[in-house]
Amino acid sequence: MRNVVTHWLGSKVQRREVLGLAFPNILSGLTVPMVGAVDTALLGHSDHGARDVHLAALAVGTALFNVVYWTFGFLRMGTTGLTAQAFGAEDHRAEAQVLLRALMIGLGVGVVLQVFSVPFTMAGLWIMQGEADVEWLAGDYFQIRLWAAPAALMSFALQGWLLGMQNARAVLLLSLVVNLCNVGLDLWFVRGMGMDVAGVAWGTVWAQYIGLAVGGVVLWVSHRRVVGGCFRVMLTAGGLRSLFEGEAFRRFGSLSVDIVLRTMVLVVTFAAFTSECARLGTVIAGANQVLLQYVGIMVFAVDGVAFAAEALVGKHKGMDDRQRADGKRAVTTKDGSPQGNPGGGLQGMVRVLLGWSMLAGAIFALGFAVAGRVLLRVITDEPDVLAVADSTVIWMVPFSLFGAWAFLWDGVYLGATRVRALRNVVLGSSALVMAPVLLFSHFFGGRAFLGMHVDVMVANHLLWLGLVLFMVLRGAVLHRGWVRGA
Repeated sequence: MRNVVTHWLGSKVQRREVLGLAFPNILSGLTVPMVGAVDTALLGHSDHGARDVHLAALAVGTALFNVVYWTFGFLRMGTTGLTAQAFGAEDHRAEAQVLLRALMIGLGVGVVLQVFSVPFTMAGLWIMQGEADVEWLAGDYFQIRLWAAPAALMSFALQGWLLGMQNARAVLLLSLVVNLCNVGLDLWFVRGMGMDVAGVAWGTVWAQYIGLAVGGVVLWVSHRRVVGGCFRVMLTAGGLRSLFEGEAFRRFGSLSVDIVLRTMVLVVTFAAFTSECARLGTVIAGANQVLLQYVGIMVFAVDGVAFAAEALVGKHKGMDDRQRADGKRAVTTKDGSPQGNPGGGLQGMVRVLLGWSMLAGAIFALGFAVAGRVLLRVITDEPDVLAVADSTVIWMVPFSLFGAWAFLWDGVYLGATRVRALRNVVLGSSALVMAPVLLFSHFFGGRAFLGMHVDVMVANHLLWLGLVLFMVLRGAVLHRGWVRGA
């Protein structure tokens, strides 16, 4: 039994590596929904009239800005894997170059978003098609939030780099600083100064710049050598130009494009799932919204392991690449680890990460199987919503297990910078599983089409089945691809 546990959950060294990165990332992720909950509560209990309009404006404005975050998420995801590989290879110049390149791209994109904030806002509101008073407040919110774009995108890059440097505690610190400042400033602007949606937006703007300033201090204190390397790159003749030339830049550009495409497919897929749930009726939409709150919590927890996978897989890949470059043979030590790469090497680390991710998924699956109905009543006591949710919560069991499997492989492939495979698997899984299920539900769910009619409850179960199969196919193909490419 002890050998089985060690095989899947790792040796003492491996457990220290995994948990030392996973727990701070889990805590960091869980601070994010706290800000949204406080913003919603402040506007929902504000002294301004038409609270529903302010809440709707917050929802629309936040949705628009989230598109920006998702689109430029490559600044975090792409940076982590490249940094971790440089860290494992002990290539200090590459560490500095990756950081400087990502920060400069974040700054440049952020400035462009600021300069063209008006047309971006008009385009976004045209797509959302809200009511006039909602659009006015949402546009104000979005334009104010865009003042934070340079800080937010540079912080993305910095957090990805810190994670690649195996410094998850710094990432947790920055998340706590930004989100706690955000809550405090929102309270000050909305409660203290009597502002509405604009106050929430300005609170976020100031919090992002405070977080970036603290990130600069953390960078100087914890990684002074790399900061010096950044200055040397900037002061060297042609140093800055070299960041955007050559193989390293082409590799970063290719990774970024693949990550953006993958992310957009995921966004569209889950947006279509939510939209189709809403089409099936208010009660079903409400029940699924309750379930999705727990999906979010599960994802934050499992993503902690996936983020650890990005950092650790990248580090061990860099160490293995360095050994090959040095022409060393894979000599093993007494514990079976490759010499110069303790902790079981790349393949051993992937196995251990998979074990921890599946353990986390199994804990959530057991929790939903045993106490799913109790958990639903923590969020709502609406009888009709609970009736639907009670019959649907069983899908959370397989989703937790297979979701943990798929999310872990996302982290592994990002750390190994095999992003093109990730992109192709998401595209294929969406086309083969989610698209047919969504189309079937759209045409047959709750209405007659070509002489066929499917009850809305049956259609809802089909949607959740499709979501589970989407995770199964992603996990299976990525697992097989990794084993065959090992």
